[in-house]
Amino acid sequence: TGQGKILASNSFKYTEIFLIIGACYLAMTSVASVALSRLEDRLRLPGFEHHRI
Repeated sequence: TGQGKILASNSFKYTEIFLIIGACYLAMTSVASVALSRLEDRLRLPGFEHHRI
C-alpha cells in the first residue's frame, strides 16, 4: 500500500489505484486460502479431523 499511496498522490486516482490493490489482495488471499485448505486435507491425520464451518 505504500507504493499505492505514492502512485495515487502522483496521479490523483486514489479510488482506481486502491480498488486495484484491494482486488490483488483479495485474489492473493483467496488463492492462499484454497491452497492451504487443500494442503490441510492432504496432511490430515486419522482421528484428528475437525469439522469445517
